[in-house]
Parts: sequence; C-alpha cells; structure tokens
Amino acid sequence: MNLPNLYGRILYSLPSESEEPRESLFDLIKEAISQALTPEYGEYEHLGLTVLSLEKIRIAVIAFFIAVIAATYFAVFNRSVYGRLITRLNAEGCFSPEAAKTLKELGLERNPSVRSSLRRGSTYRGLVRCVEKDAFDVEAERERRQLAEDGVAVKRKNYVFNFETDRFYVPEDKAFEAETRFQKKIPGWPIVLIVTVAGLAALAGAIFLLPDIIQFIDNFAGKMGF
Repeated sequence: MNLPNLYGRILYSLPSESEEPRESLFDLIKEAISQALTPEYGEYEHLGLTVLSLEKIRIAVIAFFIAVIAATYFAVFNRSVYGRLITRLNAEGCFSPEAAKTLKELGLERNPSVRSSLRRGSTYRGLVRCVEKDAFDVEAERERRQLAEDGVAVKRKNYVFNFETDRFYVPEDKAFEAETRFQKKIPGWPIVLIVTVAGLAALAGAIFLLPDIIQFIDNFAGKMGF
C-alpha cells in the first residue's frame, strides 16, 4: 500500500489558485480507503492459498469488524430508543392489565420506532403485553380449537394493533428483567463514536498485519511438515 504517495496526491487535489485540473478529492479518498483495506500478500508455499482464498480471508476480517460496530449501534439504539417504552411503563406503574396505558398516555404515540417494534413483536418479546392483543389471541385460540374438533383447519390470525386505543403494560414479574435489558448504564452515542473510530482503526491495523500473520502461519506449517 503506497499510502504516503496517495496522501500527497490528496493534498495536491485541494483547491488552489492554479487553473491546472486536478484529481477529484472524493475519488482519491475512495482510493485511499481501498488501499487501506487491500493488503499486499506475499508467497505462501505451504498453505496452498489461492487468490480467491486470500480475498475471502480479507472479506471475513472486514465483515467481523463491521459486525462489531453494527452490534454496538444496535445495542445503543435498543436502549436509547426502544427503552423509552419500558422506562415510561415502569414510571407509570403499568404492571398489570388494569394499570395498562395507551401510547398516547405514555407520550409515545408519535414514536415510529416503538410502534414498529410492537408490530414485529421481537424487541419486547415476553416483556411488554398488550391487553387487547392478549384477549384477541385467547379468542382466536378458542376458535381454532373448536373448529379443529370439527375437522376444519384454520389459518392463524394475526392481531392488527390500534395504537390509538391499545393499552400496554409490563408484567410485574418481568419488570426487573425489562429494566435491566433496556436501562442506560453509560452514555450511548459517545460510546458508539468511540467504538466506531477504534473499530475502523483496528480494522486498518488488522488488514495491514494480515499478510504477516498469514506468513507466520505458513512458516509454522512448513516447519511442522504440513
């Protein structure tokens, strides 16, 4: 990776009074990123690695670091955005069907993330209950069993939420679990920024060291007679 020369070209591409056409700064930055993520491999006699195999290793390393960064984003988003519903339900004491409240009463009627997560059912699975959905599911199951006794197969019905009137609560025995899963222990987005910068730096370092690591393994395989 001839990065010093490339960085010089990037500096030269910055605007000046000269009328001489220069390379696009955007294209040069893309080239710098591409070079930073493309290692210069050596010759590996004992591992039998092909160009395709080396490319798969490079992609796997990049994918690993991207997955770590993405997981951090998801965790912070999960706590800071989806956790608002848990926080409001706990604060309002919504721990039973009788104490359940609508999203409007909780001040979340215009929160698209919370509404979307309630529709999917995966984010709050087992933690947030809907009074109307529970009643619907009980009636649907009763109807299914009754028809099944008559030999009629019934396709399962899916509940359609009405976020104007549906009421939500956290079962009292799940309140601690819900609070623990969604509580904010540390400032979220600063951590995301730190992990992102550190992750990208670590990725560049891993790609830079990748040829040496493979060479070490290749030498070891040679000594072991593989």
